[in-house]
Amino acid sequence: MHRRSRVQGFCWLAGASGQELWRTVLYGTSTDPDGHWSLGFAVALDQSGDIVSAGSTNNAQTDEDFTVVKLGSADGHEVWRTVIDGTEHGLDRAFAITTDPAGDIVAVGDTTNAAFGEDILVVKLTGTDGREVWRRVIGPSPEARVVSHASSVAINPTGDVLVAGSVSDVEVHQTFTVLKLAGADGVELWRAEMGEGQAGVALDDDGDVIACGTVGEQFVVTKRSGTDGSELWTRMVGPGEGYTVSVRAGEQVFAGGRLTVPGNLATPGDPGNFVVVRLDGQTGNELWRTVIDGTFNGQPEGDWVNALAVDAAGDVVAVGRTVNVHTGVDFTVVKLPGATGEVGPSAVVTCSVDAECDDGDPCTVEHCIVGEGCISGLAQAPLECRSTSFARSLHDIIFRIRSVDARQLGGRNHARKLLALVVKARQRVRRDGRRHAPPSDRALERTGRLLAKFRIGIFVARQRRAMNFSLAQSLTEHLPCLFPECCPYVSVCAPPR
Repeated sequence: MHRRSRVQGFCWLAGASGQELWRTVLYGTSTDPDGHWSLGFAVALDQSGDIVSAGSTNNAQTDEDFTVVKLGSADGHEVWRTVIDGTEHGLDRAFAITTDPAGDIVAVGDTTNAAFGEDILVVKLTGTDGREVWRRVIGPSPEARVVSHASSVAINPTGDVLVAGSVSDVEVHQTFTVLKLAGADGVELWRAEMGEGQAGVALDDDGDVIACGTVGEQFVVTKRSGTDGSELWTRMVGPGEGYTVSVRAGEQVFAGGRLTVPGNLATPGDPGNFVVVRLDGQTGNELWRTVIDGTFNGQPEGDWVNALAVDAAGDVVAVGRTVNVHTGVDFTVVKLPGATGEVGPSAVVTCSVDAECDDGDPCTVEHCIVGEGCISGLAQAPLECRSTSFARSLHDIIFRIRSVDARQLGGRNHARKLLALVVKARQRVRRDGRRHAPPSDRALERTGRLLAKFRIGIFVARQRRAMNFSLAQSLTEHLPCLFPECCPYVSVCAPPR
């Protein structure tokens, strides 16, 4: 029997009580014990209430493949599955999905091709059986083996497709990109480019496009003409990153992401606070903003919004993460009144994902750095607790590397080198820990050398302008500290700029 991990799974819950009605777990065909990295990234409902999901499955011979699955709403059975592999059998993933007025499905993501590297992939499938209607691969010029990525999709009332993401040029400079494709055949109608980074996209009542993303390490929201992509307005929210946007009744624009406070050698900055902002849809003027900071302010990882939805009353619900005392990294849901954005006494709901750091655990707050608390009962054995944190922190870095685009890590080959260093470091700590419990100083010293090489790899990617600062930060701030003069659990050294 092979161990399975990081697979796509779905729960269908009763609306009134939240009781689980059914659960479906999806696997690829890979038989590699470490090869089950199937992931679900997006979900939507079709006109009949069935579930369509976008993600990736790990399959024999083809590695990680762009996957769209339809499940029956009654019991979660698989109705159909469409799997798309790029010509290079590399990382192919679907990151967003939606349905059109006819009930067909459009999914977007990226695909690895021998000719062009990693490219944006947009595919339209029939809703009834998942047959491919059309496919568009969008990337740079043939001589530029770099990478592009799509992160969001929307469909206007006529069935045309709006895609947001980033496209890299021959110098590996990423541009925040919005594309409009004809719904009938996928032909590109227009393209608007600015800045860098991933993006969210939505449509207003007039068919114009509202997109958010990152431009020069600034959280940006922009409105583009649905007809030709020309700029109608652009607003800088502040230092940080824009991840998601939602529009209601034309005039109400809500955007979410994270705001950062830059630091320096003398004063550490704040790597991110959970933020929702409302803008006027006609002018782009800011009407209000709500910033939520987790209670664990010493945690370098930060808080952010991943997704937004607006209900029938015009109130906004935001989901993401915050980092809090005793509970570490928490799944966070916030409901805000659309008119004011004020945080009420019951507006924020958190669900701890770090049970080992709950309020009843004897571990101190310091043990909950990066949400990697020590196992109950180990508070009096700091070395053993520290080695446990090392292995878990390294596991988080591995998952992070495997979950982002190779282009964001400096390309596929560089990403593989970074991954190999961290996997080897984790194996060394675990293997030596089983023999010595806790790991010996020699093992930690060897692990430290591997992680030093990893930091150099991050620095090289930054110097080549192939990795943005926020990703470098999210990777390096997870690095466990191996030296007594540092924090005994996690390095908080600033990432290379």
